[in-house]
Amino acid sequence: MKPRDGPFARRLRATLLGLTRATLRDGREHAVDFDTFTVGVQVRADDGHETYVAVRITGSDEPHHHHPEERSGL
Repeated sequence: MKPRDGPFARRLRATLLGLTRATLRDGREHAVDFDTFTVGVQVRADDGHETYVAVRITGSDEPHHHHPEERSGL
């Protein structure tokens, strides 16, 4: 049974999905600022044969944002 996701994991998952949708539209990096870190995503496809995904994380995550069981749900 999969552990229940906490609010931080749900917010991060929704943010990553939104950033992925946005970058698929224009091929540019899209980023969101959280309290202590920034996450950015860029997806590029070349001629439909190769796809590149870049994830940029700067800053740090404070330990109180999640519980150990939330880490496995991403």
